[in-house]
Amino acid sequence: MGKKKAIKTAPERIWLQISDDLNDFNEAFPPSREGITWCEDQVQNCEVEYIRADLAQTKGEK
Repeated sequence: MGKKKAIKTAPERIWLQISDDLNDFNEAFPPSREGITWCEDQVQNCEVEYIRADLAQTKGEK
């Protein structure tokens, strides 16, 4: 069975947007997820990149 349409059409990578303060990279990931958003583009200073799981697995298999 092929990939489901929702998976095939989802962004290949997203950025979890923590804050626009570069110093926040020195802090632990916020325990409260309130205020954390995501975007397909890197637009803030403190963000965590996520790659779609099926693509990450494919890279690991090569």
